[in-house]
Amino acid sequence: MWSQNNHPSVDQASRRKRTIGFILAFGVVFSLFFVLHTRYTIHPVSGSSMEPTIQDGQYVLIERNQKFQRYATIAFSATEEEGMFIKRIIGVPGDKMTIRGNILILSLETKSKFDSTVQVKLSDQVAEQLKEKNEIPAGYYFTLGDHMDVSNDSRNFGLIKKTQVEGVLKGILPQSIKGGRPMFVLNVLAVALVVISFVILMIRLIAHYRLEQVKNLEQYPADFRRKLSILKQEETRKNTFFLLIISGLLGLALCLMMVSVFQTGNQLDLAQHQAAQVEKEVQKLKSQQNELLSKVTVRSYPDEGIGLKETDWTKLVDKEKQKEAQPKIETELTQKLAPYFGLVQAMISVDVPSQTLTLSLLGDTENEENKEKIKENVEVLIAEAKDIPKLTQITIEIVMTVNQKQETIYEGTFLREKDQEDFSLLETSKEKG
Repeated sequence: MWSQNNHPSVDQASRRKRTIGFILAFGVVFSLFFVLHTRYTIHPVSGSSMEPTIQDGQYVLIERNQKFQRYATIAFSATEEEGMFIKRIIGVPGDKMTIRGNILILSLETKSKFDSTVQVKLSDQVAEQLKEKNEIPAGYYFTLGDHMDVSNDSRNFGLIKKTQVEGVLKGILPQSIKGGRPMFVLNVLAVALVVISFVILMIRLIAHYRLEQVKNLEQYPADFRRKLSILKQEETRKNTFFLLIISGLLGLALCLMMVSVFQTGNQLDLAQHQAAQVEKEVQKLKSQQNELLSKVTVRSYPDEGIGLKETDWTKLVDKEKQKEAQPKIETELTQKLAPYFGLVQAMISVDVPSQTLTLSLLGDTENEENKEKIKENVEVLIAEAKDIPKLTQITIEIVMTVNQKQETIYEGTFLREKDQEDFSLLETSKEKG
């Protein structure tokens, strides 16, 4: 016989199920917020150093990770500065750099030396820190603000360690809702409503499944069948009630998601506008760089030379040492020759079978006064290059940029057959214009 004392009441079972359901829903929502909190963070932006990309007063969403690429916008803390900084990565590990006084010339790529250089003025302290370096070390980055005129960045506090970086910019929270943070909460709320609706639906399906497992009611007492009938009616009523709740939650979540979609569209339009502004800033930066170059006056090449024979040139014809030695020697030459030939890049070609070297100098200047001085410096350089072993050819090309048009002001090729012989001029081009 069925005994009521041997089984929990229907109300107790129903309350227990509701309690379990609410606990489960709370756990899911809590887990969702925990994951979002540990992976993402929100920072307010104070100041105009990243305009026009990021406006003063906006909030930015930062993803905590350690994967950084050139031109990515990152959040980091500076060693000697207070607060969190939002800047753009310009220089990455391995980029070649040259320090000329307080001027940093940063080569961003190796294939196109002059089209991919950035030239900025450093503070005295940073220039002193970097003067012995010829490339950005592993685990360090050089950052700039998009609005360089007002930005406090690596020009003032130096290279940034990877460990100082909190994460990468993933999005700018819309300004249409003041502060941006409520918009983020709105999106999280929409996801939470969908999750809660799913949890409620699963609980109701489980309850329905368990009731449907009761078969062959004729073998149970009439009292049990009556209570089961009441329980099914109660569950049907609850299903209807929770169905309305789920519909309401999903409808609300849909509305929130539509708002988010509209805001995303607005953000896309804003991003396109900002991209156009960034392009203008890049052109402005190039103009400033050209203006700075035009003010640089080359110096007379020292009669005693600049120590070319002190370089270990034999490493360049050693198969095992060439790959590591060549970039270092090219950077060293670039730094040594820059004061006497303007913005110059030294490149070395190695012919291993014949054990010979070819030195190429490609320079750029905008100062009219540099023309004759560069020609005089070439003669002294060629005389000193006599002591470089295995060097059989020197090619020099210096161009002057005027109104964005390049004009070759010197071009010559010097040859010799054996070490210690003087170089002879094979061909040269006259000054154009």
